[in-house]
Amino acid sequence: MKAGNYLVWCPKLDESEDRVRPISASDAEEAAELWARDYDSSSAEYDIVSGRDEPVVHVRAPDGTLTTWSLTGESEPVYIARAVLA
Repeated sequence: MKAGNYLVWCPKLDESEDRVRPISASDAEEAAELWARDYDSSSAEYDIVSGRDEPVVHVRAPDGTLTTWSLTGESEPVYIARAVLA
């Protein structure tokens, strides 16, 4: 599907449709997930991934359709090996 600009906002955070930046996504679900990733990584708390917060966002599609999404996340550990030079 072709990417478009979606408007995503969370009323619980005092956000409103007229005060958000567009998110480029292929559909409303992806737009909501991108919003969650940006919101969660904006602090070191990661409230969504930790399960402390499950925000509900509204998404306005380019065609005007409005949908509502509940957001959760999962932590994915990343391990890195580095060669030790003797």
